[in-house]
Amino acid sequence: MRRYLRGKPNGRQIWDSVMNGPAPVPTVEIPTTSAGGEISRREKTLAEYTAVEKDRAHADDQAKSMLSQGLPRHIFNTLNQ
Repeated sequence: MRRYLRGKPNGRQIWDSVMNGPAPVPTVEIPTTSAGGEISRREKTLAEYTAVEKDRAHADDQAKSMLSQGLPRHIFNTLNQ
């Protein structure tokens, strides 16, 4: 699989996703107006992703797709519910 990924665009990122799992979802800090000065977080929308974050998310999706294609159908159906 690693040899196959060498020829793909973002091959290193796909391999990293396979070996280490998907990257954490990028978040945005939202300051609140409360007296405690707490900062809340929310996930970024796809429009807010930087180019690097978009590439990483795409590599994660490709890794998930490749791994799911190698699963037996009954296991894939169980995971896809």
